[in-house]
Amino acid sequence: MIIKRTPLAVFVMFQLLCCSAFAENSLQPSGEQSTQAGEGALQEQVEALLKRINELEAKKTKVSELSEKEVVTTGSPLALRLSGQLNRAVVWHSNGKNSNTVHADVDNSPSRLNITAVGNLSEQTKIFAVIEEAFEPNSTDRIDVHDANDNQPFTNRKMEVYIDDKKWGRLFIGQGSTASDGTMEDVDMSGTSVVSAGSSVSFSGAGIQFFDRTTGAKALLNGQRMIVETVFDSGDGLFRRNRIRYDTPEFYGLRLQTSHYYKGRNDNRDIAFKYAGTANGIKIGAQGAYLRRLSKTVSVPGGSTPAKYHQFNGSLGVLFTNGISIFLSALHRDWKSGRTRNGSIYFAKLGYQHSFIEAGKTAFAVDYGEYKNLIFDTRPENERDQYKGTSYGVMLTQFLDRIATELFIAGRLYRLDGPSRQPARYKDAKLVLSGMRVKF
Repeated sequence: MIIKRTPLAVFVMFQLLCCSAFAENSLQPSGEQSTQAGEGALQEQVEALLKRINELEAKKTKVSELSEKEVVTTGSPLALRLSGQLNRAVVWHSNGKNSNTVHADVDNSPSRLNITAVGNLSEQTKIFAVIEEAFEPNSTDRIDVHDANDNQPFTNRKMEVYIDDKKWGRLFIGQGSTASDGTMEDVDMSGTSVVSAGSSVSFSGAGIQFFDRTTGAKALLNGQRMIVETVFDSGDGLFRRNRIRYDTPEFYGLRLQTSHYYKGRNDNRDIAFKYAGTANGIKIGAQGAYLRRLSKTVSVPGGSTPAKYHQFNGSLGVLFTNGISIFLSALHRDWKSGRTRNGSIYFAKLGYQHSFIEAGKTAFAVDYGEYKNLIFDTRPENERDQYKGTSYGVMLTQFLDRIATELFIAGRLYRLDGPSRQPARYKDAKLVLSGMRVKF
């Protein structure tokens, strides 16, 4: 940046000019020799003062030009980055008995604000500090038919520091993603993740409670509300926790991760692999994880009970050069209780994306998933049964690259098959939502 003259310099120069004029007038009667001597002395003073002013101005800090996405804090060697998004939609939803239209924040990718500080320890090592908060007024995660929730909860998504070293990998401390988080959705390359990412199909209608035909009321099991979120648990690892996590350096697109968090007098651990690469222009992503979640509990009449489990899960995503994408995922959950059948997920998604208009790509996808026994059943062994959820989805996203915006519309059906002796006991839940996400 070019540094202009300071007000001090201008003031001093003005005073010198005034002094020069005064000296000239005062020296006129004294003769030519006296005048020349006075002018020489004054010239030396002016040159000395200008030299001093230039030295002082040279010490001013020159602030480099900032990029459009960065802010530099005064007096700090760290670069501060501010980013976020708003994701709002109009949602029509039904439990098969009643329906209504609400205006909500889409929990699949909630509105949020992120502040990240970045500093360089060396050429190969960086340190990061991250604060990320979600703002979800009327989130699809909590609203049920005829039961909107207009409060504005603040959800602490990230509160972490981490070191990223090119040779030794990354070490995270604080609230953030565990190693297994994202392993059922991150390699979804369909371009429709704004509204449905991988097997995480429940977020758009998580709060809907199924309607029981037999009782003529909203469904319960062991005192638990049978809602979309529990029947269609995404199985997406240990999610975000107050944990410690280590990632190895990337080796030919492959990275290993492991993490640990403590809760409810139990140690919870996971390990995951994550791969991303290309072959002849075809993008390929694969992830898998093993985890032990020993701190989970569920509500039962009179209190709560442990719902511990071990789990294996994995996913594969492929994006071909012609715009066709495929996503597959599977899960096996071993409940550590003799009363509950093992859980499973089998999921597939087919997508296509193409730039039909100059504004950006248009992405279309359909998906199908089966979710079995993800509800923890505490009833006696002779009463327990198998619960199977089936979901179908269709979605369309239009990217507007120039303004970092996505327009979307999606429809989804959630079907719950109850005990084998009453397979059609529950009514289907349905929803249609349309909105936009704006990133900044």
